[in-house]
Amino acid sequence: MAFRNYRNEIQVLSPLEAGTLALDAIGMLCSSKENALRESPRSSLIRDVQTVIATEISERLDADSLAKRFRISREHLSRTFREQTGSTLHDYITRARLRMAVDLLLQTRLTAKEIAARCGYAGYSVFYRTFRKRLGVAPEGLREKGFRPDI
Repeated sequence: MAFRNYRNEIQVLSPLEAGTLALDAIGMLCSSKENALRESPRSSLIRDVQTVIATEISERLDADSLAKRFRISREHLSRTFREQTGSTLHDYITRARLRMAVDLLLQTRLTAKEIAARCGYAGYSVFYRTFRKRLGVAPEGLREKGFRPDI
């Protein structure tokens, strides 16, 4: 294979060099396509939704309330969120609440009931069941052990 380089000189490539050049070009095209997808209006929407979740985690957050806030359908929000993040909206909110709960358990002396309220849970029993199911330990047990689980 031969081509003119940036200095307008003819350059001859071996088959291996030509293949490597082609693969590099394909890789660059794929990378630019991925970057374009990341900056799409959908990704901007999801970034805004994630910001609301992070800043208002103690409030009532679910697909219906977020969809209403962003003036889109619940189905569109749920589908787009999953496409962009690989996670359901409900699971993302739950993990954000649990991360906050773990931080509060390990860094404060707040009771588990107070932490449940600060993390946006409707009641302590819902918080307790979710915490134990997802992390395998009760909130008080985590505080006693003092370890930070992966969420």
